[in-house]
Amino acid sequence: MNENDRSEPVLRGVRSLLFTPGDKPDRFDKGAAAGADLVILDLEDAVAPDAKDAARHHAIEYLRSARSGRTLRALRINDPTTPLGIGDLAALRASGSRPDLLVVPKVENAATIMRVGGTFDETATKRLPVLPLIESAAGTLHADEILAERDVVGVLVGAADLAADLGIPEPTRPLLTVPRGQIVLTAAAYGKPAFDTPWFALNDEAGLRRDIGAAFSEGFSGKSAVHPAQIAPINAVWTPSSAQVAKARRVIAVANRGVGTVDGQMVDEAMARRARNVLSRDPQTAGD
Repeated sequence: MNENDRSEPVLRGVRSLLFTPGDKPDRFDKGAAAGADLVILDLEDAVAPDAKDAARHHAIEYLRSARSGRTLRALRINDPTTPLGIGDLAALRASGSRPDLLVVPKVENAATIMRVGGTFDETATKRLPVLPLIESAAGTLHADEILAERDVVGVLVGAADLAADLGIPEPTRPLLTVPRGQIVLTAAAYGKPAFDTPWFALNDEAGLRRDIGAAFSEGFSGKSAVHPAQIAPINAVWTPSSAQVAKARRVIAVANRGVGTVDGQMVDEAMARRARNVLSRDPQTAGD
């Protein structure tokens, strides 16, 4: 594990991330109203080429205002190796606006992260946290060096582009199990959260719920969404029940004493770690 790892509290307790088109300012507050933990103002895939300038303007102006409530605000720029992405970074820096996170697409190596960090050239205590999108074979293979970067506080999986890169017809879970698992494993090694790709079939609620459950079982810390209606089901899966929280507190109490059992099970460090994970997903505990 890299000594520069910084599992910052900025993403602590984040379960749901909602992508919102940057050229639709009337939708910016809908994510918070739906209960999203993080709203991502999108300048990339959700915006048509002829609306890029307007999206940049609307998103940056929105970020000038003070954040109200607990919902975090992020900005997804265009590919920072392209003129559009370079323009996004320059405009953000010139504006003085500061999102809680910067979502960077098409990340394939650590050099892209360093390029973004160099744009702002801030002090170590004021650097802008980065949430990279890994959405290619090269990015998956270089997940270690990407997640080792000090500005990186987690990772997003972009399954649609990853499937296209691999020549897979559809970004389904069985076909992308290996690269998804590799990204989750690498993120866990650095103590940083990994967030799953959105479910794009808006009229398939049963499919959404299956996909959410699969992501939770695979070790993802949360899931991104493309519609406010997807937020509640995502939050429900990653929010522990009162019974789970109560048991986790009992496990931690026993672990702190050194030895003992809970519900007939011997408490060891692995059980205590699972209990701490449960408490980290409890909104009341996270706010303590």
